[in-house]
Amino acid sequence: MRNGIRKARVGGVTITELLVALIFAGVLCAFAIAGYREYTMRMNRTDAQRDLSQFALRLQRCFQRTRNYSARDCALDIGVNPEATYSTTVENTADTYTLIATPINAQAHDPCGRLTVDQAGVRRVSGTLPAAACWKPGG
Repeated sequence: MRNGIRKARVGGVTITELLVALIFAGVLCAFAIAGYREYTMRMNRTDAQRDLSQFALRLQRCFQRTRNYSARDCALDIGVNPEATYSTTVENTADTYTLIATPINAQAHDPCGRLTVDQAGVRRVSGTLPAAACWKPGG
């Protein structure tokens, strides 16, 4: 105290503290966004696997009736899924088929790549991850 006047200290946040808090929040957001993208990619892949399994089941049922995978009765209503993340095609002959789900749009960066399943139930991928990792439940 000098001359009986006491200086009051003003409380608050310094610019340095504010910057540290913003950097910390930015790093947390970066991890959260990356995790969310990976999660949505896995869920979209699971949807494509479900669709392939349903199409395979329909082809197997048709084959039981007609003894031919390429019969007119075996036509599938396939194409781009409602979420626009996969485009599904079928390559079939009288006694074989291969169902192919090709990732499109944001899903095109999926490390599993194309998902395929054939009449013998063999599941394959075209990406960098092994088929076992891509075809496991939950994706």
